[in-house]
Amino acid sequence: MNRAWTIAGIGGGAAAAFGLVASASVTAAAGPADHRDPAVLLPKLVEGRGWVLVFQVAMTVASLAVLVFAAGLHRHLAAQEPAGSLTPAVAAGGLGLAAALSLVGAGIGTELWWTLGDPGGASPYSAASMVDIVATMSWVWAGAGLSAAAVAVAALRRGSMPRWTGWASAVAAVLVLGVSVLPVQYLSGMLGAVWLIVVAVGLAVEQPASDAAGGAAA
Repeated sequence: MNRAWTIAGIGGGAAAAFGLVASASVTAAAGPADHRDPAVLLPKLVEGRGWVLVFQVAMTVASLAVLVFAAGLHRHLAAQEPAGSLTPAVAAGGLGLAAALSLVGAGIGTELWWTLGDPGGASPYSAASMVDIVATMSWVWAGAGLSAAAVAVAALRRGSMPRWTGWASAVAAVLVLGVSVLPVQYLSGMLGAVWLIVVAVGLAVEQPASDAAGGAAA
């Protein structure tokens, strides 16, 4: 069985985590109260401009890799689940939402990058608004919580995936969806990225064993 999609999941989760760290570094460069002081905002943002590029590259890579994993997960579950089950579509769709939010956040990074390249003609208030979007949009991974819930159901109720991935996914679903319904949705980003890496690694390890078992049976 082709493992490329599981590798995409591992890479996508790692890229997302790295991108979110870069996003936090952009916010840290701005300072906790500098949004209100135009005189000090732009110089600090310009000094940390490199983090904007790191964020944009990482989150763009993450969004594309997550979509590849979502497609592979859909195929894997569709082959295991009963005909007509919604689980494959829900699992893939939730990750699609996370990928879309990551790409939107990365898109704002483009505008912020060019704005900070010309600080003399930039509005510090516009820059502050873009920093707030960079520090929020890509972090909203509520969709990953939905995917985790679908994987938990598939693994624990039907054995479509290893049971340990089901329990890990059940915990992740509670955590991600729990923070997503509160005004702390940005916490879902890192939680979702960690869950993605764990599940993708588990599937990558499982599939060679499945292939070997199939070859021995043949």
